[in-house]
Amino acid sequence: MKPAKPLDPTLKQTLTLSPAVHCADLDDSAVLLDSEKGLYFSVNETGAAIVRGLQAGENPQQIIGRLMAEFECSEEQARQDTLAFLDALQRAGLTGE
Repeated sequence: MKPAKPLDPTLKQTLTLSPAVHCADLDDSAVLLDSEKGLYFSVNETGAAIVRGLQAGENPQQIIGRLMAEFECSEEQARQDTLAFLDALQRAGLTGE
């Protein structure tokens, strides 16, 4: 895994998935396929919601707000989940530059 770039502390920086990453939504989850590396990743419902936010061009702060509304969770929980998931995506090399 490669080191993750630190996110902008304001959480307004927009991240994208790498062009080699393709996403398929399932019932309550999603599968990400990295066609360059031939690897796939299964993500839970929260991860799938974060990926949909990235695909829609949302920044982390917008994703956090949507998670709070969709899952009726606290801002702190949504922030922790979002930042941890984005860090994991970056470390796996699934985000664009």
